[in-house]
Amino acid sequence: MLPSSSPCTFDPMPCVQVSHTRVSRWVTMDTRPLDRGMTAPRFDRVFVQDICAGKFLPDIANLPLRDPDVFIAGQLHQFPEVWEQIAAFSSYDRAEEVLDWIKFKVSLAKFFKPFKGNFKGVSYDSDIPPSVEFGNNKSCDGFRDFIDKTILERVCSGAISVWGRVGAVKPPHLVLPLTVEPTKPRLCHDNRFLNLWMIDRPFKLDNLSHLPRYVGKGSFQTTLDDKSGYDHILLDEPSRAFFGLQWRGWYFVSNTIPFGWKISAYVYHSTGLLVSHYLRSIGVPCSLYIDDRHNGELQANSFHALQAPTDSEFRLNAAKAAVFLAVYTLTCLGYTLGIKKCVLHPQKKDQIPRFHL
Repeated sequence: MLPSSSPCTFDPMPCVQVSHTRVSRWVTMDTRPLDRGMTAPRFDRVFVQDICAGKFLPDIANLPLRDPDVFIAGQLHQFPEVWEQIAAFSSYDRAEEVLDWIKFKVSLAKFFKPFKGNFKGVSYDSDIPPSVEFGNNKSCDGFRDFIDKTILERVCSGAISVWGRVGAVKPPHLVLPLTVEPTKPRLCHDNRFLNLWMIDRPFKLDNLSHLPRYVGKGSFQTTLDDKSGYDHILLDEPSRAFFGLQWRGWYFVSNTIPFGWKISAYVYHSTGLLVSHYLRSIGVPCSLYIDDRHNGELQANSFHALQAPTDSEFRLNAAKAAVFLAVYTLTCLGYTLGIKKCVLHPQKKDQIPRFHL
């Protein structure tokens, strides 16, 4: 629950204390609370190998998951040793770059390029953007309560930090506009000015054409959704001053890679692809679209623990093993899943909600 704050007395400081004391809560796949003293499950390669060898079929209902209602930003950085283990079993060509982000956080300095040109009637010619402060978009006017709540929630989770009161502190290097996409609604940070100084980092998304490789008639599938996707990955300290925002007389900065920065999708998808390469290496067919993951049926050499009276039941067991391995791995790596958006019980192709590819 958020500390109380009325529009007239908007005060993010109680949320700062929450962010300093928040710890993960653990739940089952049906969101039943587990022991508050629990810690993250230990990544065990032998355990994984035994599942892949068909020695037993684990039950995902017994797997502890982070409670998405108590999200903590940047948890991927807490488990570098697990990321190193999965990278060792992957042929992924960006593995070293991903490990650098996990160990040292994402540095804006690695993506700068000089910009010479015009933005909103002002000419620029510099290696990095000069310090500037923009006002918020008029779309914010009709969503003040929503923005209040969103900012306080993000301070509580550690996704943004309080910089200080307007007029009492020097502003962040860049203070960029807030906008609201009204249909959801979604609070957005307009990073178009900063993006002028960013290099291009093209990348390829999985799409529907990949699914027939492992999804056929009678196939069972599952889908996973990351909670607050980009907030899993932190910016390094010097980068945060380039992602300032202002609301109700307070300055804030982003601690995590923000929606609207042109490099964020590249970083987040590339990080998730390291997981995909590892999962495929152990026989879990999967596709990834930034923060949405689709899983098929376990493909391994031995399936004796999966044996069943019918082919359909056998394939159901193979899909159960696959989703367990995917969720177990993601949890050990620090991911929080949006459990209510996930399909954790394997479904056939015509029963599962359309995967967002």
